[in-house]
Amino acid sequence: MKMRSFRYLVGEGISNVWVNRLMSLASIGVLVACMVVIGLAVLISENVKVAIGKLEEQNVIMAYMKDYNWALYDDSAKEEQTTSSESEATETTADKNGIKDTDYAIHNDEEAKKLCDEIAKIPTVLKVEYITSDEGLKAAKSTMPEEQAKSFTFLDDEFGNPISAAAKISLKPNSDFKGTLERIEKIDSISYIE
Repeated sequence: MKMRSFRYLVGEGISNVWVNRLMSLASIGVLVACMVVIGLAVLISENVKVAIGKLEEQNVIMAYMKDYNWALYDDSAKEEQTTSSESEATETTADKNGIKDTDYAIHNDEEAKKLCDEIAKIPTVLKVEYITSDEGLKAAKSTMPEEQAKSFTFLDDEFGNPISAAAKISLKPNSDFKGTLERIEKIDSISYIE
């Protein structure tokens, strides 16, 4: 295309826009309205994807174990200890906190991992991740504001970690959430579920 032809076409275009300014304004308005509608559709679609993703993430159960921390800090553990100590024939020695080995079910990481393997055998469970009590305390502190987390350093230094070990259980999509929850609650070594 020659430069003279290009100038002619541009000049005619500008003059036609000026002569038909009402139609030009209407065309621009329609294009803007189309872009707004398409933009809203994309935003709604992305928000729906995010909402569905968050729902899938809620398909996770935290099952806390009956370990030493549970026996030491949980009130329901103390009730179980009194009823079990009355029915026990053999006495075991208690430590400085008054806790006996028979007062709790999970004594070490190996037993906790076996419990996780037992939970993983449930058909509706996708995966099970073992969370140690130290990892649980770090996770709890990471959700707090920095100043608030600093005030909980006494847990590490003076009193130890009160959080029990846990199993982070991910369920298969569209699985029976309530039924799975009931099966996990029936396991003797689980103290509570959230």
